[in-house]
Amino acid sequence: MYPLLEIKRGSEATPLESYVSWDGKFGLQDQKLICVYNLREDEEFKRFEKTNLLSHMYFDSYYELENNKGAYIFNMKEYEHDFDCFLRGKYSEFISTTKEKVIGFFKSKPASKEIVMSYLYPERFYDNYANLLAVKASVLKEVGQLCSKPDIDKETLHATVKEVEIFNFI
Repeated sequence: MYPLLEIKRGSEATPLESYVSWDGKFGLQDQKLICVYNLREDEEFKRFEKTNLLSHMYFDSYYELENNKGAYIFNMKEYEHDFDCFLRGKYSEFISTTKEKVIGFFKSKPASKEIVMSYLYPERFYDNYANLLAVKASVLKEVGQLCSKPDIDKETLHATVKEVEIFNFI
């Protein structure tokens, strides 16, 4: 789902992880993408944060986490169909513009791009995978997808918001 933000690969900062739910805060039905970054004080990160995260058209909210990390939350309701397909492991059912964005994200990494292409367009790769897995192509065609459904536990952020100390000054 991260490529749908259209933040260029190789930018000044990359998320440590991205998630589609947050334990006790956002469920799958909320259609959020949660990107966790190391918080940095340098100008390069500040500029990246301002131009790519906080001003992003899908930006929803921000939470500071412990261990100097930040969770940037993006509302992905515009991609409702694709979000649902992702959760069901039906990557080949993404709409064509979504497929193009995902493939474009991996264009500078040919090996990764080829693997991603096989998930988005499995019909082109059934014979290749059948040879690799030593199974009949008809078995793969019956399944329809060449990548398993996401592990929702791994797609769920298990973190707490950093406690902010408040002092009373007299």
